[in-house]
Amino acid sequence: MARTNDPYQIEEDLNQEWQGRFSLTRTSAAGRGFNGTCAYKFQVRDGHYVRAIAGANLLYLRYRTDNLSYGAFIPPSTYVDFPTRLDVSSDDPGFGWRVGASYEIPQYAIRASLIYDSAIDVDLAGGTEVTGVTSFDSFASVTMPQSLEFNLQTGIAPDWLATFGVKWVDWSKLQDLTVQNPAGSTVVNRFLGYEDGWTVRAGLAHKVNDWLKLGSTIQWDRGIGQSYSDTYSFGVGTAIQLDRHAELTIGTAATYKTSGTGDLTNLASTSGATTQYKYGDPWNYTLQTKLKFSF
Repeated sequence: MARTNDPYQIEEDLNQEWQGRFSLTRTSAAGRGFNGTCAYKFQVRDGHYVRAIAGANLLYLRYRTDNLSYGAFIPPSTYVDFPTRLDVSSDDPGFGWRVGASYEIPQYAIRASLIYDSAIDVDLAGGTEVTGVTSFDSFASVTMPQSLEFNLQTGIAPDWLATFGVKWVDWSKLQDLTVQNPAGSTVVNRFLGYEDGWTVRAGLAHKVNDWLKLGSTIQWDRGIGQSYSDTYSFGVGTAIQLDRHAELTIGTAATYKTSGTGDLTNLASTSGATTQYKYGDPWNYTLQTKLKFSF
């Protein structure tokens, strides 16, 4: 199996009049991942199989953030806000690996799998520009966390399937974000203080007939801190077999995000200013469709 995806993405767009504009007005961060996975299945006894899994991951990252810098023109009584942009990206990908195994009993629709993905170190380079004032090269390094995921599915009655999964992500290793200039001085130092992420999900599916399947899911995702608080998701969906080769899937979900607080203070700044915030507890709704062809 091979795929390309965007495993990490952040988009923040804040009012330039807010009190924290000297720390942040906009963030755009994205990752591009390339994954390859191989599996080999062998029989351990009649109707029982073990599947060995291994693979490799390549990851590119880009991080851009905008804020305002406070400064003075001549004469000193004239003060303005200078738009400032940090833009760094990885020219070379970070490398990681994957290993795992599954145990399968097809007769009872039983499959249990355990997958480990290693941490990935990524180096980023680019520049910082203070509009109309100065610009300089900037460098950063980040370690994207390792993870361990367990999934279980089993038949519980004729045409009924139950699923359960839990995933751990080692976000606590990412405690700060630092950016340096060519002289080795830190120009951005933000405390993140992330905690480990845990995701627990369960589902129930029923095959109504040869062309219609129904399903429901429930999920809890423990927040890792800052703007990432706990979320609770509830989803339902259906799969419709259009013909021998085509299947249409339609699903919808409601997600509740709990309230929380965060801190965007740049500890490298000499101003001594702090930027803290809090947020409410919204609901979000999604609709997903998928059309799958098989031959």
